[in-house]
Amino acid sequence: MKKISIIIPCFNQGEFLDDCLGSLKKQTLQNFEVILVNDGSTETKTLEILKSLEKKSSTTFPFQILHKKNEGLSSARNYGIKQATSDWIVPLDADDKLAPQYLEKTLNLAEENSLDFVATQIQHFGLKKTVYK
Repeated sequence: MKKISIIIPCFNQGEFLDDCLGSLKKQTLQNFEVILVNDGSTETKTLEILKSLEKKSSTTFPFQILHKKNEGLSSARNYGIKQATSDWIVPLDADDKLAPQYLEKTLNLAEENSLDFVATQIQHFGLKKTVYK
């Protein structure tokens, strides 16, 4: 089974990181690395959370935090992708969560069907609870 790199850009979204990373710990497939890219955050709470995360080492999956000046979401995501060491890339925003079987199902679908790209539906959570297909 091939490895996955999950790229998470973050600009002042530290309050969401616990839920985002928590959803990764619950994945049924654990063959992945996480690259969190701090895109020049300025918010004190986010900087404190990032500093706290840097001190913790994940026992579940390889994890690294990269810092860069703020140049926007696509720049941060591309910066993280350049550091990736895996066969597959999963872009994940800091305020997103993945269903527990997401990585397993999408990787199996891609490999069984020789796909280069897999897109899925989106389920909103929080105040809005709709499914976007």
